[in-house]
Amino acid sequence: MYLVNFIPSSTTYFTTGLPGEGPWEVETEVELDLAENLYDWPDGTPMPNPVVCGSKTNPKYFKVFKHPSQIDETRFESPGRQFGGLFSSETWQRFAPRLITEYSDLREMDASTES
Repeated sequence: MYLVNFIPSSTTYFTTGLPGEGPWEVETEVELDLAENLYDWPDGTPMPNPVVCGSKTNPKYFKVFKHPSQIDETRFESPGRQFGGLFSSETWQRFAPRLITEYSDLREMDASTES
C-alpha cells in the first residue's frame, strides 16, 4: 500500500498501487488501519471528520480516526492532514487527473477573487 500526500492541499490518500508522477509525495509499503464505520453518522452524533495519524513507534503504520478527539496521543501523532480515501490502482488513475485539475481550478478562482 502507498501513502500519497497531495502537496497543494492538506489531504492524504492511500492507494493499493504505485500512484505515478504528480504533485504529491509517496511513502511505500505502509499499513493502514481504517474503520469500516468511518463515515457512519447516526442522528444526534457529530459529523465524521476523519484525520490520518501516524504511529509513534512504527513510521509505516497509519490509522484513520473518525474524529480528532478520538486520537490516542500516547500512540499516534497527527500531521494535521485530512483523509482523502483509499483507492485501487485503477480508481486512482482515473481520480488523480481530476484531482489536479479541480484543485488548479479552485486556486485560479481564489486568485481571481483576491485581485
